[in-house]
Amino acid sequence: TSDITKIAVNPLPQPKWNPITVCKGSNATVTLTGSDIDKIEFSNGTTVNGNSTTFTSVDKSETFDIKVYDKNQCSKDTFLTINMDELPVISGDSPLDVCSGEPFNVKAIANNCTISWDQTEVNNAGAKVNDQQEVEGTIKINDPNSSQSYQFTATATSESGAKCSNTKKFKVNVHK
Repeated sequence: TSDITKIAVNPLPQPKWNPITVCKGSNATVTLTGSDIDKIEFSNGTTVNGNSTTFTSVDKSETFDIKVYDKNQCSKDTFLTINMDELPVISGDSPLDVCSGEPFNVKAIANNCTISWDQTEVNNAGAKVNDQQEVEGTIKINDPNSSQSYQFTATATSESGAKCSNTKKFKVNVHK
C-alpha cells in the first residue's frame, strides 16, 4: 500500500492599487486590494500590518520595493510608486502703488493653471475680475492725508495630475 499525502498549495497574493499622485506636502494613503493581505514589508525594514499605509508630507516621487504577505504568509515581491506633483508657482507684481483715481491691474501668472480670485476681496475694493482673469479697478481716496491698501488673493490650480493649488497675496497701495 502507498500513503498519499495531500499538500495544499496557496496562490501568491495578487495585490492591486490605484495609481497614486499627490501634491507636494500632501499625504498619500495607499490601500492594496486583492487576496487576503495581512501585511506589507518595505525594503527598508518597515512593516505595516494590514493592507493600508499613509505616507505623510510627500516631498518627492518615489518607488518602494515591497513584499506583500497574505494571511497564509505567502508573499509576493513587487513595487509601489508614489508620484508627486509640484505646487503651482504664481508670479506677478506686488505690491502695486497707484495714485488715487488711477486705474490698476493685478495679474497673476501660473503656467498650465487656472487662476481664481477671492471674490469678497475684489468686491470690497470695488474692483472686478476681467475676461483675462485679472483684477482691475480704480479706487478714489477723498481724504488728502490718507492712503489705503487692498489685498487680493489669487489661487492657481494645475489642470492635470493631482490638480494641485497654491495661493499668493497681491497688495495694491492707493495714495492720495
